[in-house]
Amino acid sequence: RNVARTTSPRTTANGTSATVIYSGDAQTVDPVAYRSLTLSGSGAKTLTSVTTINSNLTLSGTATATTAANLAIGGNLDVGNGTTLTVAGFTIGVTRSTTVKGTLTHNNATGTKTYTGAVTINNGGVFSETAAAQLAFGGNVTISNGATLTEFGAAVVGVAGNFRNDGTYTASTGV
Repeated sequence: RNVARTTSPRTTANGTSATVIYSGDAQTVDPVAYRSLTLSGSGAKTLTSVTTINSNLTLSGTATATTAANLAIGGNLDVGNGTTLTVAGFTIGVTRSTTVKGTLTHNNATGTKTYTGAVTINNGGVFSETAAAQLAFGGNVTISNGATLTEFGAAVVGVAGNFRNDGTYTASTGV
């Protein structure tokens, strides 16, 4: 289902192969459970109280979004070139891989931030933690050439897998 208008109808979006795509300008995302969710186009995508994405969350175009509740992503997180996802004062959990080509920011220490699968920050990608949050990486973390991972001074960061830095890494004092 492709939702290209500013206001969206109420959506049932958790079928076995359902992917809902918000592709317009600024839009409000319906507060329902999603199978897969794509935020594309341009402008801010208001997540209201979206708490469950059973498979993948993908951002593309120049879309921006900020969490407004605890968020569980049962599949992959892909923050595409030109996009920004801000994790506010809530818990986020990503079960599979996280790929950052745009900007993924954690701007509040409230809530745990858990990335169970591999995290890859690609050329031009920025993964930043600006509020002394607790970050848990359950798999490998790769910072590619031209990519950045920055942690606030007192962040508590755990990496269970391998850590590879070919880009820019600014460590916290809590590593």
